[in-house]
Amino acid sequence: MRVDGFLPGGSDRRRFEATLPEPYRLLWLVGVDTGLRIGDLLRIKVVDVVGFCEGVYVTEQKTKKCRHVKLSPGTAKALLRAVAGRGGHEYVWASPKVPGRPITRQAAWKAFRKAEQAAGVRKHIGTHSARKTFARKLYERTDVETVQEVLRHRYPSTTLFYIMNPRTRKGKR
Repeated sequence: MRVDGFLPGGSDRRRFEATLPEPYRLLWLVGVDTGLRIGDLLRIKVVDVVGFCEGVYVTEQKTKKCRHVKLSPGTAKALLRAVAGRGGHEYVWASPKVPGRPITRQAAWKAFRKAEQAAGVRKHIGTHSARKTFARKLYERTDVETVQEVLRHRYPSTTLFYIMNPRTRKGKR
């Protein structure tokens, strides 16, 4: 079984991000910045971004709850540039093949996989890796309970699975 891992900062992550083509690079950056699930990211429309330069509004598929998610200044700026001049009801990550639809999780996975291979990263990067990377970064500054609350996990064991090293299942040293 292949387990998607998190991608901490450093040369692996920089190489991976550098090889990702747009719009997948921005998708990855927003995912790492927010910890949102890939399905929630792909459903973001231009209207959810414009006017909210510090973040985006998202209705989570799993919980059906609407929430405002903050972005770092650099990611917010990149996202606003990407949607400039586009229609409000267009998806931020619009499908180039199917008008009026977002790109698919499978298309994102393929782009991430190609970038992983091109960058020579020896980790399994999937569509959930951005969320796990966010969780791990947050855990390094806080505790399991905070990460659990932000990710909206019901059980701490789910959160621990996210923040542990997938190969050794070890957390902070």
